[in-house]
Amino acid sequence: MLSVEWFDVCHFQEIPVHRLPVRTETIDHSDWIEELLLGIGLDFRKGTNIIRIFGYSPRSTDLFDE
Repeated sequence: MLSVEWFDVCHFQEIPVHRLPVRTETIDHSDWIEELLLGIGLDFRKGTNIIRIFGYSPRSTDLFDE
């Protein structure tokens, strides 16, 4: 991660529900992703739709979705 500025990971998953009326179900995976990142010890920040994992300092919040 020394040469990686940051990774953006979307923590939402949309699953089509095959019933009438046609719709999609949204699952938020942020809880287990945050737990995993804390356990590994990576520096990250959770936004509205993404989790940004920082590779090195200083943190870059360019195009981050507060």
